[in-house]
Amino acid sequence: MNEQISILEQQMLTLIGCVFDAYTVTLFLPETPEADQSDDMNYKLAAYYSLGDAVLPETRIRAGLGPVGWIVRKRAPLEVPKYDQQQGRLFYYAQGEEETIKAFLGCPMPSGGALCVDTKRQYSFTDREARLLQMFAAILDTVHSMGTVDEHLGDIPVYFAQLAVFDTLRSNYKRWGDFIKGILHGIADATGFDYCAFASEEVPGESYSITAENQPVLVREGKPFYQSMGSGLAGWVFRNGQPVFQTGEDGRAPALFGTSQDLPDFAAVICLPIFINKSTRACLCLGHTEPKTVDETMRTFLREAVGVVSMHSEILFLRNRLRSFMAQAKVYRSGPRAHNPDTDPYQPVMRTEE
Repeated sequence: MNEQISILEQQMLTLIGCVFDAYTVTLFLPETPEADQSDDMNYKLAAYYSLGDAVLPETRIRAGLGPVGWIVRKRAPLEVPKYDQQQGRLFYYAQGEEETIKAFLGCPMPSGGALCVDTKRQYSFTDREARLLQMFAAILDTVHSMGTVDEHLGDIPVYFAQLAVFDTLRSNYKRWGDFIKGILHGIADATGFDYCAFASEEVPGESYSITAENQPVLVREGKPFYQSMGSGLAGWVFRNGQPVFQTGEDGRAPALFGTSQDLPDFAAVICLPIFINKSTRACLCLGHTEPKTVDETMRTFLREAVGVVSMHSEILFLRNRLRSFMAQAKVYRSGPRAHNPDTDPYQPVMRTEE
């Protein structure tokens, strides 16, 4: 493997460590070529990133041995939310360091091997983080198979770094307006699209409104721009719940929101549904004035970005429902109170006579 690939691998592992807030990230690869691989072969620690200095760089792990060995033998992901070294050692730490690890997550490499992260925090990795790790594994596997660094690979670290920023936005910005503006600006910067907007359902089945943009085009002075549900690709996505990718390379000029004299003539557009409570309640919309290639990596990034917005929207939806229920709730305070058998949902306390 050439030196450039090794540097890129290290950069990717560092990025993974930042995204997952991990203590250590390890990449294990088979010691022998694919044609000579067997069920009991050894896997070497090819690269790693760690916040400490207790990783053993010459580590070899046999298939089936410990969590890493289980992953490479079963070719399946593994999460250990409450890591206990009595159940299977990690083997890549010096003596004493492994006792401080609290959680572990790993997934198989497509061509053999394993990509793993661990943490010293009392923490359970989420399903979304498990998917992200599998995406990273696929990228690193591509790096190995290429032999040289492909020019398009330069976009991949940008996407993952931006996803890490999105997680920060979700925790740091409590106001919806600040959160969604940060998301739209980040998506536009990462993808290179001129325009990025958030459209939300206004009247179910009848209309929707554009409430936020990365640059002011339709939303002026904070006033939403309303459209009929039958207008534009956004309306079609609201009605059908399916994404639309139009690169503009076929010469067609699709209408993103229908007709508007303020809206530029976009050559390339993307519109992705955002589900809240299992219904299409919003859309993420992108536009570019020139034809634009939309590869699978960009599509994956956009799907993950939509997942972040959908999760945050779902939380706000549940909070609003809880507030509405609490407004109608009857609150019983502690302390003595008169019992009304016709209205009170509880029985009076039975007292025994002395």
